[in-house]
Parts: sequence; C-alpha cells; structure tokens
Amino acid sequence: MKTKKVLVVLLNYDSIFFVMNNSSDSSNKLNIGDILDSHWGYEQTNVDYYEVVGLTPKGVKIRQIESQRSYTGSMCGECVPVKGMYRGDVKTKQVKVTSNGAPYLKLTSYSSAWKWDGKPNFFSEWH
Repeated sequence: MKTKKVLVVLLNYDSIFFVMNNSSDSSNKLNIGDILDSHWGYEQTNVDYYEVVGLTPKGVKIRQIESQRSYTGSMCGECVPVKGMYRGDVKTKQVKVTSNGAPYLKLTSYSSAWKWDGKPNFFSEWH
C-alpha cells in the first residue's frame, strides 16, 4: 500500500496553505502553464483568467491573461482564456486548499481564482 505525504500549515481557522504534496494526482497541484479563472461581480459576472508562470516554496507566480469573448445574448456570452496574452505584471500568491484538497488563490477581498476546467465561462456585463 502506497502512502502519500501531505504537509500543510494551519494559519488560522479558515486558511490552510498548500506546501507539499507527493500525490501523483495532478488535479490537486498547480504547475507552470496552468490556467486559473476568477468569477466576481455584483449584477454582472466578470471573469478574469490567470496563467501560472512560476513556482515558489509556498505559492505561485501568476499573470493575468486576456480572454476571447463570444456574445450569445444582449450583454452576455461565453469566454475562454488566451494563453500567453499577458496583462499586467507578475504577482506572487500563496496557494490555499479547500477541505477536499482543491487548490485556489485568494486574489482580493471579493475574488479567488481556481484551476480552470477547460470549459467556456459565462460572463455578463452592464453598460
């Protein structure tokens, strides 16, 4: 029976930071080239995409990337990331994990980023 070692550091009651995981399951890891998506907004759904461009001992380096939008209705549609089309500077973020081991990044007080599942995301806008 093969065992896996997981080391986490508990920083407070709702924050667990991912440090090391020897599991062969790549769905619970972030690697260079992975795409993350973030959904946020009030009365609209904004979608931002990020690409992992580097790794640190406790986190990742990310850059926001452009998205390609297809409108399916009035002020709404679907979008997908455009890998390598960067916006802004590199940011370093600590990787957190959910209780089921899924990695995510806390970006702001109102948004987090999760590993993109490869499917188009719904967006809406208000102008």
